Amino acid sequence: MYEVFSDINVLEKVTDEDIEKSILEGHPLKSEIIMAMGCSHKIKYLPYIYPYLNDERLYIRLRAADSIMWIDGRKGLEKLKEKERQFDETDYEYELSEKALLNAKILRVEKGVEGVREYFFSEDANEAIQYDLLTYYGEGYPYQAEDIELILELLDGYIEKEMSWIRRLSRGDYSDAVLFTLDSIIHASRNKDLFADLDDSLYEQMYHVFKKITEMRIRMYTKEAMADMTIYMRKEYAIKVLQLLKGKAKGRAQTAYKRALKFWRLDESSL
Repeated sequence: MYEVFSDINVLEKVTDEDIEKSILEGHPLKSEIIMAMGCSHKIKYLPYIYPYLNDERLYIRLRAADSIMWIDGRKGLEKLKEKERQFDETDYEYELSEKALLNAKILRVEKGVEGVREYFFSEDANEAIQYDLLTYYGEGYPYQAEDIELILELLDGYIEKEMSWIRRLSRGDYSDAVLFTLDSIIHASRNKDLFADLDDSLYEQMYHVFKKITEMRIRMYTKEAMADMTIYMRKEYAIKVLQLLKGKAKGRAQTAYKRALKFWRLDESSL
């Protein structure tokens, strides 16, 4: 069972049987089917996804590219490159650049985690690609510990505004970048086995980055996201993060915080 977004951006539950039925019917695949194929990680679905890289609808093209990455970016690399070559350099000037998004995926496949890290912290790279470097992450990505380490490093880079290209971002783009990067960890946290096996050093790194976020003036969603994530963490680190949020969560963030306390059978006074 896969929970993915439909054509109208509503979460839908899709089964393997739904995917197979859609293929047999021969009708154009819906967004939720394309995304569920990606979440399945089944290579046999790649040929069905490739044509949607050229769909007339932007959101379908983007979701097709993501699903290819989630299944096997290396096997789909030539298709991603073929699509990227359709755009000229002027595409980088758009607020949403397909060329930049595709190049971010290609870089990850060809250069790995270290290549992404090096590109992010470069002062002479393409800024549109730098901004989109982590956009291939999502609910269907096969996360590894190295991905968590990368995301935390880049999130810290955004928080500290280490690079001049980050300091040039508008306030809205900067806030979106922090939130999206945090979302990348949230998607990863739902892999319970992965989070259970993370090294203490990664959990400590996560804690220190989260501590910096709680001290920032940024949307309350960040605190809601961190509270939600604690239910997937090892208990000792979940408690440390909840201690950070104590007295700082409002609205939906407070609801998530209380839900996490209940999950861990904790009383706020004990934090």
